[in-house]
Amino acid sequence: MYFAFKQKKDISLSLISGVFKRIIVAYYTVINIIIYILGKFLFTKIDKIDIKRILILRSGGMGDTITALPALTVIKQCFPEAIINLLTNNPLSGRNSVQEFTPKDYFASFYFYKTFVDKQIIKQLKQYKYDLFIELPTYNCSLAFEIRSIMLAKIINAKSGFGWHISSTMFLKNQQEKLFEFDTNRIRLLNILKYYGLKFIDPGYLLEQNNLQISESDVEKRFMSLSSQKMIAIIPGAGREENKWPIENFKEVINYFLANGYSFVIIGGEQDSALAETLCISNDVINLCGKIQPLKNALIFKKCALVIGNDTGPMHLAYASGTKVVALFSKRDYTGKWYPPEESRNAILRAKVNIQDIPVSDIINKSLKILSSN
Repeated sequence: MYFAFKQKKDISLSLISGVFKRIIVAYYTVINIIIYILGKFLFTKIDKIDIKRILILRSGGMGDTITALPALTVIKQCFPEAIINLLTNNPLSGRNSVQEFTPKDYFASFYFYKTFVDKQIIKQLKQYKYDLFIELPTYNCSLAFEIRSIMLAKIINAKSGFGWHISSTMFLKNQQEKLFEFDTNRIRLLNILKYYGLKFIDPGYLLEQNNLQISESDVEKRFMSLSSQKMIAIIPGAGREENKWPIENFKEVINYFLANGYSFVIIGGEQDSALAETLCISNDVINLCGKIQPLKNALIFKKCALVIGNDTGPMHLAYASGTKVVALFSKRDYTGKWYPPEESRNAILRAKVNIQDIPVSDIINKSLKILSSN
């Protein structure tokens, strides 16, 4: 049985805490046994050599897609001759689409779903006669969702299937927060594939960057004029307000490093552009929020010595691009779930109560430590 969490190292269990730990472990054990038995009952295991058509179910947004890239790469490497399609609720066109971030040769077709009972989607999927259905589950997927996913695989007549797993729930949330730290999403998905029998070496992040280059647009030319200097990227936005570090705090960080010879680029979506403009306090600060192709931000990050940002999609793109990050986290989610990899390489600051309480001095000190190690 694979659990996506382990006991925190600094926790000594009292009698009551030990009881809660056993209850939580038993809870995850029971619900995952239910899923495992249901999958074993409905599907048969087939030889790897006979797997010619695969459907992968992967839901979620930009951060979910990026953290799933190593697992997607593993599946492609384990089944190199198979035709692989992707079913997702991430839009298939426009900015931040799943097609933007996955290498072009990974998937033959993409399918977008709003609901599993979409008759048109089911009809299309049935026609493919899949040998294997693989779900790469989101971190917070429910038992009900996993059962629907299993039934979808059965309805489209997939011969075999795996990947279903409950990794995180709100059951005894306060006790889970107190007792456990969770695997990063990347590690969790790779461990699920190992749990179901795939053998591999972690391939890391293989972003689709073919034909990407800085264009001749005015904003990108201005970035290139600054990129010869020491540069730091700032990511001030986030999908949830509770995940946003105060903009005035970012401004203090920018002022400090401007005085030390650094230039800045502000990265985010169109919705962050107005906020980012308030950070443009010098000609050495440029706002690129919503002004370039999201994947092209990977090229921007590679020219930066450091990225400082909230827990949001571009932050995951930053470390996937190989740039060191100082990542800021609220207390909304369990410890570890969305952390960058290699904590010795990156810096993580997590709020004890509210993200506003993370001191500016901590961000500056962590940033200086990383910059001195470059």
